[in-house]
Amino acid sequence: DVQYAEDAHNTLNRTLIAEIPKLINTRVYVTDPSFEAFVKTQLQFFSDSLQNMAVVQQRLPSVGGPGDDSVLDERIENVMSQVRSLNICTLNV
Repeated sequence: DVQYAEDAHNTLNRTLIAEIPKLINTRVYVTDPSFEAFVKTQLQFFSDSLQNMAVVQQRLPSVGGPGDDSVLDERIENVMSQVRSLNICTLNV
């Protein structure tokens, strides 16, 4: 009985030692395309959102004079230029 259990353990151990590295290596083929698809989907969503917000901004009346939001507009434009300069925004969809 002890010899049978030892042989079974050794057989299973050899099989696992051979199969686990294969399983770990194949996960890359699943996670890389999934992550790429996720990033491209986010890029498309935020690009569409940016275009839609530009349309909304054009429809809003311009406010001039001493109470305008030029400082806020400048800060927003600064942040948006930083977002546009990110590598993720230059990917081909």
